[in-house]
Amino acid sequence: MKDAFGLMASGSKQAARKNAPKRKVLTDEEKESREQAKRQKKEAEERKARIDAHVSEMIKNEEKREQDLQIQNEERNRHEGETEIAVDLVSEFLQNPPYFGRSAFSDKEVVTEALRDKATNRYMGLYDRERKQFGTRDVATLERLLRTGAWWPDGLERDAPTRQTLQRMVGRRVEVASMRAEAKSKVKREDAVEPAAAAAPSEPAASQPVPVKVEVLNVVQRDAKEKEKLASSGILDPTREDALAVSRLGLDRDAIDRTFELKYDVLGPRVGTSLETRILRWLEMKRMGVRQEPRIAHLYFDEEALKPHMDACDRHWARQISEVPPSQWVEHEVVVS
Repeated sequence: MKDAFGLMASGSKQAARKNAPKRKVLTDEEKESREQAKRQKKEAEERKARIDAHVSEMIKNEEKREQDLQIQNEERNRHEGETEIAVDLVSEFLQNPPYFGRSAFSDKEVVTEALRDKATNRYMGLYDRERKQFGTRDVATLERLLRTGAWWPDGLERDAPTRQTLQRMVGRRVEVASMRAEAKSKVKREDAVEPAAAAAPSEPAASQPVPVKVEVLNVVQRDAKEKEKLASSGILDPTREDALAVSRLGLDRDAIDRTFELKYDVLGPRVGTSLETRILRWLEMKRMGVRQEPRIAHLYFDEEALKPHMDACDRHWARQISEVPPSQWVEHEVVVS
């Protein structure tokens, strides 16, 4: 009896093995493809970790510079007037892209121009046909929209605390986005250098002195080398309009080039833009502060009456940039007669 049950069980197992789906035998190409996919995934994870590490290092360095330059005090002063409600509403708005806003039909050209990134000539805008509103997912484009004064985020009040909070938070997000772009560029350069370093011949022994080659450049060659240095750091050439605008402020080439140095990081992100555009963007934020000055708040939409105050602001900061380092800058004071 036991033998009969044993034979039945053995037969069932054989039948199960016979009916079981056969395992697919991978070809060498399929095996290599799977291994390559694993390697690519691992490399992508390592690259992301390196980018995150670079961003963290940049943020730490920036915080240290802010302490050294006593910018924290300025930030505290700028935050005065913000309300808890404004901070909550602006935070919620920024955490939920895309960012759509209200604008008049007559301002359509101004808004659509702000939606185009001049550096890359890419259109970064979106349009909601149902609400008839322009918007974007990009924080740098959001910053440009806000600077027009013709566009305002849907769902946010257009009061002073909200304007101030929005300006600060958007500026910070643009800085972090720029840091991430710079970190990606740095990782890409590191990846390009590693194979070249591996292929390079070994360094000569310490006992053998290496002759130092002194490169003598003329003016044209120096300018070309400076442009190459800026391009490798993600700095673009200025548009003709931006170059003229900075020139009208009285800033010479030396003053403009100095803003490339790390101590001028107070001017904001520098990757993906020109030094001239960066200066103008920062000046526009300062002009926004003048526009929001409580003593002349009644002039907010009166461009003609505001012009003397804006011109005074431009002259003040042009002198600061030209004459003293950022650690010695003083804020512009609006003079009301």
